[in-house]
Amino acid sequence: MVGCFNQLASLRFYPSDPNELRFIVVTENSSGTRMTRWNYYTLSSWTGTWYHAVGTYNKSTGSQTLYINGQSVSTTTHTAGNTIVPLTSYSNMKIGYGVNTGYFDGKIDEVKIYRKALSATEVDDLYDSY
Repeated sequence: MVGCFNQLASLRFYPSDPNELRFIVVTENSSGTRMTRWNYYTLSSWTGTWYHAVGTYNKSTGSQTLYINGQSVSTTTHTAGNTIVPLTSYSNMKIGYGVNTGYFDGKIDEVKIYRKALSATEVDDLYDSY
């Protein structure tokens, strides 16, 4: 599994549904109102298979997208202009591990964190480079 995420977000599997990959982003507007959005993708085979997963959030449009193997598989939106904020309900999250929820029971090959939203072309170029 290769993970690529921008700023503060969560990409996780839950023990109750280990085939479903979830990408979670929490944003906040200038008044402090928070918005949480989830992207879901059910993997066809989660054991013994390598996936390239990328999650992006574009502040100017509010678009949050999950890519698997270079292809957009799920998009949702926040209010344009919202800023990503830490996942305070999961302050114990680490790469590949969470005490209460979300884990990878396998290997993570690489994690890249960007401070900008990647375009669909940039995500596809990343996938093609592997």
